[in-house]
Amino acid sequence: MPKITGKFCKKCSICGRVPVIGKGLCNRHYLKVYRGKSKIKALTRTEITLEFLALCIKSNTDKCLERLDSKHKPQGYYPSFKYEGIYYKLGWWVLEKTVGKRPKSLEMRHHCGNSKCCNPRHLSWSTHLENIGDQVLHGTNYDKHGENNPNAKLTIDQVRYIRKHYIKGRGWYDPGNAQILAKELGVAAHLIRSAARGGWKNA
Repeated sequence: MPKITGKFCKKCSICGRVPVIGKGLCNRHYLKVYRGKSKIKALTRTEITLEFLALCIKSNTDKCLERLDSKHKPQGYYPSFKYEGIYYKLGWWVLEKTVGKRPKSLEMRHHCGNSKCCNPRHLSWSTHLENIGDQVLHGTNYDKHGENNPNAKLTIDQVRYIRKHYIKGRGWYDPGNAQILAKELGVAAHLIRSAARGGWKNA
């Protein structure tokens, strides 16, 4: 079984070698399983995640514990995995196994400010106000409006340019200039129309 020392380094579930190529196995054992020359059962993605969570629950470290092996790394702000047809957040799973079921109206709280951390010492059930307080404390409550949004396609200067030069169409005989501005800025025409009448802050 691999040791946890703050970062999870996945080793081959058979021989303990690194790196892992796939299904929790090193290159040698993975190829044997793939070619049918071995009766060893390779670990599934769910089994690998459950093994990691079990190690997190048993750990005594005060450092953040998160999945770092790239082959089966959970994605997203709150990493999750699928178990028996249901998706669970990794931290949520650890909390339910250590503290108990989530009380009504409470949320999962990361005292360390790292949403990917699965260390039970850093997790608890808390109110929404306490969670917001943690965001202020750790500086993770940044403004996500306008160009600060990670999904934003336009900057605030581009939005101002659009509102200055946009001409609204009146039908097929007078389509306006949304298509022209869209080609100029490299975005879709509907985004130009949305920006022209939208509510961006400070735009």
